[in-house]
Amino acid sequence: MAKFVVPNSARMRIDWNLGGTLCSNVFGGKATGSGTVTQATADALRDIVTGAWNSSGLAPHFPPTSGLLRVAIRNVNTADLPEFTSSISGVPGTAATESLPRGVAAVVTFKTAKAGKRNRGRAFMSGLSEDENSSSQTISPAAEAACVAFWSAIDANLGGTGYDFAVISPALPARLDHNGNTLPAELANSEPITSVTMRNTQWGSQRRRNHRT
Repeated sequence: MAKFVVPNSARMRIDWNLGGTLCSNVFGGKATGSGTVTQATADALRDIVTGAWNSSGLAPHFPPTSGLLRVAIRNVNTADLPEFTSSISGVPGTAATESLPRGVAAVVTFKTAKAGKRNRGRAFMSGLSEDENSSSQTISPAAEAACVAFWSAIDANLGGTGYDFAVISPALPARLDHNGNTLPAELANSEPITSVTMRNTQWGSQRRRNHRT
């Protein structure tokens, strides 16, 4: 398998404890300077994510058994560079009800100035409390606003790590589509995020391995 390499970019991760199960959001950043990643970079990311949790008001939408666990960041300018992590404590949810099943998620969309699958991103927000499922079986307006506010705050402040929020895509070789047509090779790309939104209030379904979101 080819190494995940995107010039002038970093791969970041937020790990969540959802009732004792590890779930992760993986996202990208485009370097605004040297792109150096150290423990201080991971600590800066921790502060930004914790600040986004607090400013967005996410806590009332998660049960006390769930919350942020840690963050991680790796420079992917070349292969096999080290990952740095930073733990988060003291940020559990405060909702009075239990969480929805982990496969049920609110889906936040990241748009860039370009169209196409490689220029869009998503975050699956799993573990929200049962109260966030409205009587019409859709995401409550308060939970929708909080999820969008969380990622918007990360978007606004991620520059403090030396990276801007971006959709990052590794290079792809020429390949066949499901109809047998040849798709052209594509270069690695890092495209800055221009907006954070929730396209609708329908619950999404998260089925990826290891509960990665």
